[in-house]
Amino acid sequence: MDRTAAEVEMLQKRTEEAETSHRQWQEVGDLHEFLMSQVLSGCDLQNLAEAAADGLGGTLTVCGGDGTVLASTAGAQPDDELMIPRAMMDAHAAGKAVRVKNSLWAAPVLMGEENLGAVLLRTERPLRDSGVRLLGLVAQATAVQLLRQNCCIVMESQARDGFLDDLVNRTRPTRELDRRARKLGVALEESYVVVVASPVGDARRKAMIWASSYAHRNDGLKSEQGAG
Repeated sequence: MDRTAAEVEMLQKRTEEAETSHRQWQEVGDLHEFLMSQVLSGCDLQNLAEAAADGLGGTLTVCGGDGTVLASTAGAQPDDELMIPRAMMDAHAAGKAVRVKNSLWAAPVLMGEENLGAVLLRTERPLRDSGVRLLGLVAQATAVQLLRQNCCIVMESQARDGFLDDLVNRTRPTRELDRRARKLGVALEESYVVVVASPVGDARRKAMIWASSYAHRNDGLKSEQGAG
């Protein structure tokens, strides 16, 4: 009888665990659907962050590709500025939501290979597989929102990258390069420092995050060649 009772208890426990897991994954799907409906209905980035933070059970910070904080639910205690570049580099190197340190998680915000930024989550509760998946889906919804709000900014970033390629390789006439430089606000008559690096593996993604951030802060240019 004792053995039978133990088996019944174990079966009940497994059933409860399965029901809990099913419910969690159902909640992930429901929240993702809600977030996308909010994005498509025209909500702003702050409202999106607040809705996502409620579902994830923590504080959420949305950063642009250069590390600038675009939205946050952290209030008067935003994420440590020194942790943001590391979190972004780790997330983009992994290409998915990852645990950065202790209670800090990060997910890359991407448009193909284009770095749009990252979503940072601080939560004291354990983040199960469903929670990690949800953080990745939040990053996808954030990418759609950023593209809706900042499509011109993304296009300008791509234009600056393409300009540096043409400037270095001299594939365009000088007159055309001068015209594009004026349009982008680049003074070709000034002196510049050019940094060339050949990272491999995960270091390549981290290098591009650093280059994007540094170029933005210093009104410079960055580009990637020979990838893949």
